[in-house]
Amino acid sequence: MTNIYTIPQGKPFYICGDWNSRCSDLPDSIEGIDKLPQRNVVDFQHNGYGNIFCDFLTDVNCCILNGRKTLHNDFTFVSTRGMSVVDYCVLPYEHLDNFNNFNVIRTSSIVEQINALGKYDLKKAMPDHSLLTWDFTLNFDSNCCINTQTRGTSETKKKYDTRNLPEDWLCQESTIAEIDNAICFLENSIADQSNIDNMYENFVKIVKTEMCNKLPAKNIVLSNGFNINKRRRCKKEWWNEELTLLWNEVCKAEKSVD
Repeated sequence: MTNIYTIPQGKPFYICGDWNSRCSDLPDSIEGIDKLPQRNVVDFQHNGYGNIFCDFLTDVNCCILNGRKTLHNDFTFVSTRGMSVVDYCVLPYEHLDNFNNFNVIRTSSIVEQINALGKYDLKKAMPDHSLLTWDFTLNFDSNCCINTQTRGTSETKKKYDTRNLPEDWLCQESTIAEIDNAICFLENSIADQSNIDNMYENFVKIVKTEMCNKLPAKNIVLSNGFNINKRRRCKKEWWNEELTLLWNEVCKAEKSVD
């Protein structure tokens, strides 16, 4: 939580998670000064953490999204022990207008939507925390440049098998002499960044030459930074090829704005 203090004022952000804080209708802003829409509250119980949490939000000029700009509000913790609201999305006051359609979806509803009833042992597999979703708008600077040059491009890289190094790895006299020369150059040169960079480049060339001469290698085709020959394993029962394609699209979109 203290990392919030490191974020420059005015920068948009949000933090979401289980805060173990039951806030009830405790104020998360300075009433009469901070003009915020009233929260729709479903859990009217509060604990000590809730008081601390709301005081902290007031101190850092943040507010709770739960119950504001709401599509559907509900308890975020549902179990045989009871129901409560302990999961929150928090954000700066001034960026509240960028957030809409806050929604709380119980895990049982998700199971029903995907027709998973009877397929799994839900007593063991079903989480007791609900899913929180919302829409938010990002306002980019019109001068922001998006790198489109790398889209749709592919490149070939050589991958070396370093699992089994030969016994004579970096042991030939010529290789040892080159390494000794690089060390002597570093010891006898002025300790500045340029000389260090040059020595490092020379050492990398020595190692790469040794790899080319002694290690088996194969060519890998990369498309937008991804190995198109590599097939991701579906480790989870609910993971499928469609999700893999969607995940790759997300990764490509992130790279395009770097």
